[in-house]
Amino acid sequence: MRLVFTSLLVLACACSEPSTDDLRDAAADAAPTRDLSCCPGETPPSLESCTAGVFHADCGGSGEPVLACNFQNCKWFAGGCPADTYRPIACPLGDPFCVTTVDGQWPYESGTFDPSFPPNMCDQVELLGNAVATPESGPALNVRVDPEVVGSIEPSIACDGIQLDLCRLVDRGSTFHPGMVDSKTFSFRSPGPSGQALVLEVIEPSSDSPSARAHFLEFTDYWRYGEDCTYYTTTFEPSGGGRPVVASGEIVLSTAPDASTATRGRATIHTVDGGTLVLLF
Repeated sequence: MRLVFTSLLVLACACSEPSTDDLRDAAADAAPTRDLSCCPGETPPSLESCTAGVFHADCGGSGEPVLACNFQNCKWFAGGCPADTYRPIACPLGDPFCVTTVDGQWPYESGTFDPSFPPNMCDQVELLGNAVATPESGPALNVRVDPEVVGSIEPSIACDGIQLDLCRLVDRGSTFHPGMVDSKTFSFRSPGPSGQALVLEVIEPSSDSPSARAHFLEFTDYWRYGEDCTYYTTTFEPSGGGRPVVASGEIVLSTAPDASTATRGRATIHTVDGGTLVLLF
């Protein structure tokens, strides 16, 4: 059954991606007195100067890892020093929506962060809020190159034991913007204003033995302005249940992961409950 939202929700248009300057201005407005005690310099580093993956980054620093977000994505920053466009969340590990506001549960102190915080970021806080993300986090997918691999110009997907909108129809591309990353990423999404995205991340793509991770995300273009993340994480969760948990898998590419040419490929992902997803791209 499709839910129709009228008075409670505003449909946000798919606007152009915010510029780095816009993100820096938003971070400065949200946190005019940032704690830089863990950073190696007197000013927050830019993400471009850090080593970064889809959900992890290392900008140096002498503190404990910290989870921080901007209006594009969230990352765990090793050393406790977030990049300049990122704002650390206010909640401890294991309780990512610890702040109770008049609207619901929120990862920031009330009134300190724009309540138009995109709901897709709420999904990422839920994904990342229970464990520190590093380059070694999660089950590694094998990566190999086979010039003869059969891919598909238009992505196609087959699922067995996995119930997602993504399993019925898939598009190349995503509403997910990881910012600057050193990883190689391949992003796919279900069509429509709400659904799931799958991000394949090849870590250290230029190394002799790269590994990969598969990230399942939820997204929606619906925004309800207010300080409440749990509304989105419950309303737009997959109809078949929770987020798939990856057990193992393999990505086969037609060219080396760091090649600048177009790449065909096949991804096979197995989940902990016995499901299998095969994606041709």
